[in-house]
Amino acid sequence: MKKSIVEGETSSVLLRAFLLIAGLYALANHFHTMLRLVLLEPNFLDFAYYYVWGDLLNHGANLYQHGQLDPTTIAKLSKPVGFIIPHLQTRTYLSFLGEVNYSPAFIGVLSLFARMSFENAVLAWTIVNYTALVAAVLVLINIAGVKFHVLNLAFFSFIVFSFQPLIECIAIGQSNILILFFLSLSLYFGKADKHSLAGFFLSLAIQIKPPFGLIALIFTVKGMRKAFLSTVVFYVLTSLVTVPVVGINAHIAYFRNVLLIVGPGHEGVIAWIKNLSFLSAATRLIGLEYAPQIRVLVLIIAIALLSFVIAKFRLLHRKESLSAEFAVMTSLALLLPPFLEEHHLVVLYLPIFVIMVSLHSLNRGWQAAFIVGHLLVALRYSLSRFSAFSFGLPSILQNGKLYGLILISIAAFLCWENASIHSMNSENVLHRQRNMFTPWA
Repeated sequence: MKKSIVEGETSSVLLRAFLLIAGLYALANHFHTMLRLVLLEPNFLDFAYYYVWGDLLNHGANLYQHGQLDPTTIAKLSKPVGFIIPHLQTRTYLSFLGEVNYSPAFIGVLSLFARMSFENAVLAWTIVNYTALVAAVLVLINIAGVKFHVLNLAFFSFIVFSFQPLIECIAIGQSNILILFFLSLSLYFGKADKHSLAGFFLSLAIQIKPPFGLIALIFTVKGMRKAFLSTVVFYVLTSLVTVPVVGINAHIAYFRNVLLIVGPGHEGVIAWIKNLSFLSAATRLIGLEYAPQIRVLVLIIAIALLSFVIAKFRLLHRKESLSAEFAVMTSLALLLPPFLEEHHLVVLYLPIFVIMVSLHSLNRGWQAAFIVGHLLVALRYSLSRFSAFSFGLPSILQNGKLYGLILISIAAFLCWENASIHSMNSENVLHRQRNMFTPWA
């Protein structure tokens, strides 16, 4: 009888070879794609915004209330930026001003890059992004308790570098990898009982994108008061540092812009086809004329979902479940807000790594659902260039990455729930065993 080539030691060798090839292929393909984009189709649009905002801040311009600028300043801002990237060369400084939805503290840091030439600033920012990515992955591997073995690194290389949102994030020069890095450190120090540092790094993530403030709710549930207080205190302190530079009115205007980003008059942002949020999907499905009612309905659903998750966290509170709770809340911080773009999804590395370690706790159906969710998020595909899929029933087909995010969020919650119930059952068994022993045994 012929033996299968995948039996015994041969199977192990083939698996190792496959993991190494897959990991190296993903790494090589990622950098090949990035080199092609940088050399032939450079974008860096979002970093161009960061750079211009930082440059204007260095020159004393009010980014948050530009409608009050004097005619002389407006005339200066009407000049082209002259960046070497073709689609940016003819854009004026004034065209980069709108409703700035980044904190003065974050733009204050970006103003340091604006002291370089744009070319050098892009290079420095890209190096910062890749350094933060590698550091975040190493921290997450450490949190997961995975050995730094060649095959493990090859596997995680495949997971990380075959992720389309990563290419999107770096190609436009976005800041979400920094958020991933800060959240990973916050989780690491939270598990190490260094709560002040956990709060500090979470506050830095919130300075970049406020929705990640939802994660601070974990600290209140778990009785980590020092971590919660640290988050609040460091957020306030990092904000106050920039007050002498930009003034208190800039901070007020920033919070107003954040709160009103999807309010009346912003229907275009809500229905924008590249907005992957649940609110956007519902609005494009039902119709823009019902935007106010949809906004209220989605808000009610978001509050109900968040309340349910927090109530479950309180019910099955366990100290060792911090990683799973971070995974759930990180997913919700992406799922619940009214605005979501593809590059935001690199933050999903945190829940994905946590789920990978706990995948055995899920039944086969949810294991398959998680894999499908990961593929929906990771693969490159889009129907956004086809207007037929913009609104109405066909728009359902446009929401693949949203569906992937939902599946990953549910898988993270089920991993947390299974781990918490298992821990509780183990404690009950141990308690019963202890009660069986007599004092003289």
